[in-house]
Amino acid sequence: MPRFEVRLIAAGKARTLLVDASDADAARAQVSGRGRVLAVRRRPAWSLGRTLSHNERHILFIRLASMLDSRVGLAEGLRRLAASFDGRIRRVAERMADAVEIGDDLPTAMERQPADFPLTVIALVRAGGHGVGTSEALRNAAGFEADLLKPTREFRSGLWVAVAHALLGAVTMILTTHVLTPWLLGTDLFRDARTKVDVEWIVLSSNLSTLVVLLFLGGLASVAFLNIVGRRIAPVAVDRLFRLLPVYRHIAMGLEQYVTFHKLALLIGSGVGMDKALTLTAESAGSGALGGELRQAARAVVVGRPWTDALRSIHPTDRASLAAADSRAEVARTLQALALQQRDLYLLNVGLAQPAMRGVGIVFLGLSGMVLFGLTILPMLQMADQLARQAL
Repeated sequence: MPRFEVRLIAAGKARTLLVDASDADAARAQVSGRGRVLAVRRRPAWSLGRTLSHNERHILFIRLASMLDSRVGLAEGLRRLAASFDGRIRRVAERMADAVEIGDDLPTAMERQPADFPLTVIALVRAGGHGVGTSEALRNAAGFEADLLKPTREFRSGLWVAVAHALLGAVTMILTTHVLTPWLLGTDLFRDARTKVDVEWIVLSSNLSTLVVLLFLGGLASVAFLNIVGRRIAPVAVDRLFRLLPVYRHIAMGLEQYVTFHKLALLIGSGVGMDKALTLTAESAGSGALGGELRQAARAVVVGRPWTDALRSIHPTDRASLAAADSRAEVARTLQALALQQRDLYLLNVGLAQPAMRGVGIVFLGLSGMVLFGLTILPMLQMADQLARQAL
């Protein structure tokens, strides 16, 4: 969706808000009542500038949490941060302060800058506001990034390396088998030497290896398509399909389940009614299988049925543990333990998948090198051996 920069006067000061809207009129309507709009300007993607790095976001969260603990107001704390730093931290803090001073809460102010704040981080801060408090939620979000998002980035980089190696290997094998080797064997050198070159078994091996590489790349492309497009069209069906994949199911849904169960635990532990807590958590869980199950669980609470029966995404033993909890405090503790379990499973499977993907990429690259040797150097060695025999 296009992003607009809205300049307005509110509380006697000029403010700047970033608004996602379909057009300028819709952006103006979103801030109506906040102040007198001066200008609405569409911002092209290339003008958004560099986003907050992980370290910069960590500094912003920790310092803002410390000021909130010292009874400094949220908007004032953001203004102090903007005055104390330069560059991206100053820019982000100023825009968040503008949003907070005209009515946004902290998670909403962060949502206005999605390039600077990942959705999972925003969800954690919003969840913490219902339970442990904003300052503790900011510290939890900072720790979440340090513990989980770094392995996520490493996994993605390893995946891209594997894809690059696989592509390079496939291209090398295809060009060697179907372009370079036929040209080499058709040269006058091989024809005049009347050399019988036996590389058919290498060609067959190359074709089979290329097929394996293409199947690997096709599988990755299918998963990427399901993640990007499939989850928009049929999110529940895609989530159910991912549950069948042994390792990837924890990678695909681990972070979402961790944040969802963590938020639900905070809501229940803070005294929010069970049906309302499930409904609020379902709203932030999205339209996938887990969100739908939480909505079914909320309806089950209203009609007096066991709400845990609706949670089909979690393991039966975890569902039994939730059903056995006989107080709100125990339910909250069980949900928090379930959230930590999902976090640990995510980290475990990411740790297993990342070196495996790199290893697969290296194997494919090695195969392409063997094919290149077998279809270029080996024919020359066979020709040299044939010429030596003819000379004797």
